[in-house]
Formats: sequence, C-alpha cells, structure tokens
Amino acid sequence: MNQLKLTNKELLEIGFEESQSKGDKMNEARTYFKIKTVNGYFYYNPKEGIYTWYHKTIIGNVSNDIQLDLTRKAELFVLLACFRVKFKMVF
Repeated sequence: MNQLKLTNKELLEIGFEESQSKGDKMNEARTYFKIKTVNGYFYYNPKEGIYTWYHKTIIGNVSNDIQLDLTRKAELFVLLACFRVKFKMVF
C-alpha cells in the first residue's frame, strides 16, 4: 500500500499549514501539515509508517482520528471538496 506523498512545497501551495506537535516522555515532537475543515481538519504526517493521511473530527472536547488510504492527488482533492475546504488544485 503506497500512500500519496507530497513535498512540503506542494502541501503549502494546496493550503496546508505546517504544525508542530508537543513532545512528551513517550513521543518526540513532530512536524505535520494540516488544513481546517468545518468540524476538524485533515492532516498529513510524512513520518508515519503505514498511513500518512488522517481526518480529525472534533465535537466538543472529544476528537476522533480516521486513517485515510490516499494514493493519488485526485482523491485528496475530492475529499477536500466534500468537506468544503478552501484549497488550490496543484498538479
């Protein structure tokens, strides 16, 4: 299973923002890219093993992360459009 891989430049051109997670005793800080949706955000973590694409849904104080199996840019653009995300189509 080969996940869609994008460069930092491509992600920023599409509309993703670079973010840093907080490190703790069990996990070191990491850099990832996210783009806001109505009730959460899509994010891309290039250093993950199997899945690199996720959608985080936030309702109140609770959140749920869903792993996405994206292999082509067209799939990413369809999902972003379905969630009414403002983005640029960069091929």
